[in-house]
Amino acid sequence: MDHGQPQGQSGGRYFWATWCAPCKEELPSLQTLHEISGGNPVVMGINVREPASRVTRYMKSTGLDFPVVLDAQGALAQQWGVTVFPTTVLIGVDGKAQWRVRGDVDWSGREAETWLKPLSAPTQR
Repeated sequence: MDHGQPQGQSGGRYFWATWCAPCKEELPSLQTLHEISGGNPVVMGINVREPASRVTRYMKSTGLDFPVVLDAQGALAQQWGVTVFPTTVLIGVDGKAQWRVRGDVDWSGREAETWLKPLSAPTQR
């Protein structure tokens, strides 16, 4: 099933909402990851159950410019078992979920680096 992740590329799906205080704290470091990663890993936000106009206004007012998919009905969140915001699902180059991170993270920190580094290497099975 295609969830918007380009085949052969690692990345993260970041489930969030504009009303979520921990999301608001985390989004700047996610933007930094987007800027310094050069698209590897691919950073993709998934905004859950909010109107496009609100999400667009929020992204513009905060200077965020990574790609965002609107999950208006919450179907993607349900598919991925997301019940807490923020939740990030990190996807390996094989297209499979490698990590699920609930709560806010400093994506420029050491802890995040330990999750992100292996994503760029092919999985050995």
